[in-house]
Amino acid sequence: MNILSITHQYPPYHQGGRAKHIQSLFQALGDKGVKIDVITLGKGASRQEDNITVHLIEPVFQVDALNKFYFISKANERAKKLKQDKKIDIVLSHSTDGAFVSKDEIPFVVKLHGFRASWMHLHKKPTRRVYYELERWLEKRVLKKADEVIAVSEMVKRDVKNFYGVQSVVHENAISDLFRGRMTTDKSFEDKKNLLMVGSFVRRKGCHLIPSILEKMSEERNDVKLIHVGKISDGDLYHEVKRKLGSKGLSKYFRAHGRVDRKELCRFYEGSRLLIHPAVYDPYPKAPMEALALGTHVVVSTGTGGYEELKKRTGGIHISELQNFPDKVVEAYRSALEEKPDVYALKSWDEVASETLNFFEKIAYK
Repeated sequence: MNILSITHQYPPYHQGGRAKHIQSLFQALGDKGVKIDVITLGKGASRQEDNITVHLIEPVFQVDALNKFYFISKANERAKKLKQDKKIDIVLSHSTDGAFVSKDEIPFVVKLHGFRASWMHLHKKPTRRVYYELERWLEKRVLKKADEVIAVSEMVKRDVKNFYGVQSVVHENAISDLFRGRMTTDKSFEDKKNLLMVGSFVRRKGCHLIPSILEKMSEERNDVKLIHVGKISDGDLYHEVKRKLGSKGLSKYFRAHGRVDRKELCRFYEGSRLLIHPAVYDPYPKAPMEALALGTHVVVSTGTGGYEELKKRTGGIHISELQNFPDKVVEAYRSALEEKPDVYALKSWDEVASETLNFFEKIAYK
């Protein structure tokens, strides 16, 4: 099978977890003999990665959002040439990235990693609202020509049906083998005290709730810190949170660590008592899954994609409505003190690749 993929995010260019997800899936598909041509953003010549050929469209702006729209406008030209030069069985657009790629007899599949229409209420700044209005327009355009749609969670599937009346199938993401039951920390179970948040520092991830979470936690214990690992994407929010913590005398309980590599991230997961993810909207975050795979208790909000699947499991998993999240963190912390967590065997990329390949073969060879 030959796949032509359109994605503005692919390593080393990335803005979040999507790029690594896409690369991991493609590597697993390549191991099954699938040949993939990836059109993406980047500088330099095209390159070969085993069965993956990466074709680069060079960014011309200093702003990521502008480069994304530039890429979307230029992808069709490159796609047309590849369709002429090669036999393509499936065109795969990651979210809106293939919005301007011409539709022909080749099956056109959209994989939705998120759903922009669900984000609109989170953005008050005029520039951000304009950005997401444009994204929503692109979303409508790409879904209108899709032969099939893949959603990364039941949440995304439900949203795309409710907003656009479009049916989709759910293919959940996997996690790297690096996060599978390592349990190599030098801290004993009894020594693990801190709360951990992983992801970009933005309101969508629930970072605005940090003061209320720490205020409630400090009423329970005076030796627990909240460590945030990830990019400070919203500087205004970060300073607002720091100001609120200072006014409540809670500054000493919070530390922002910034980005770390994946091996260091494993140590954060394993060295923490509880991973918290108070997302307002997060279609399929990897942090809760990685923490679970390493045997760390987690608390997730109902705004977290994939929580429906987590509800089927027991032990070490706590789910809360957003308004009750600080209380749930305290309750979960008490539980985590008493129960050693299970290590969950979550999906591998090989399993997800098999699921994806079977789906594509039914579309391409029917």
